[in-house]
Amino acid sequence: MNNSPIGVFDSGVGGLTVLKELADLMPNETYIYIGDNCHSPYGDKSRQELLAYTTDILSYFQTQGTDLVVMACNTTSSLVLEELRLRFDKMTIIGVIDATVEKVSQTQKERVLVMATAATIASGVYQQKIGASSYGLACPKLVPLIEQAAPQAMIEAYLKTLLEPLQGQFDQIVLGCTHYPIIQDMIGHLYPGAQLISSSEAVAHAVYQYCLQANRIASKKTARSKIYTTGALESFVLSSRSFFDYRGYDVRYLPPLTK
Repeated sequence: MNNSPIGVFDSGVGGLTVLKELADLMPNETYIYIGDNCHSPYGDKSRQELLAYTTDILSYFQTQGTDLVVMACNTTSSLVLEELRLRFDKMTIIGVIDATVEKVSQTQKERVLVMATAATIASGVYQQKIGASSYGLACPKLVPLIEQAAPQAMIEAYLKTLLEPLQGQFDQIVLGCTHYPIIQDMIGHLYPGAQLISSSEAVAHAVYQYCLQANRIASKKTARSKIYTTGALESFVLSSRSFFDYRGYDVRYLPPLTK
């Protein structure tokens, strides 16, 4: 049995969709979540910038005794995961891409639309792993809109410009950013008939299976979980309280780890 905390991180509130799934599956674990809002969005950052941010986040997790980290971000999973595994070889780092692709393969759908950040789409990782039947749709404004808690009408208007030209062409949509499950109902309404695959749900189940096989699931709660943001705390909570229950968590500001 391992009572070390599980680290989870993202560029902002999106990774809370992963934390929520994890806490439902493994409620007795101690979690440390970092939303790196100071550097959000990650989707328009260079690989070197992302490597710097994530290296500092994982170094912080090391100081907290964390040996398992969930990279709750498709952008960093597509661009820097393998490099980080080399740098932090004593840690188990689980990204979202492979778990999501595995979920897609189980459904055997032939026409797959992948919605993700510009960086994730540009990496080509989903298109390569899913195959020729997939199409990548970059959604550069979605994360900022969600982080700003923009009005629903504004988000819907942007989604319509993305999805209306593609109506009827796909029977499955991969939510290839952990922010997107927050607006999953909206996407389903605007693109009816397509099955939605949440990368947040997929990676949470992959982490659960890993912990099960490693005999790492805690039988009782030993410490309170913590949620940190490197941005404005009030804004962070405001943009996430509609989908995340903060009861049982210590929520705090964390000075940016990368200056």
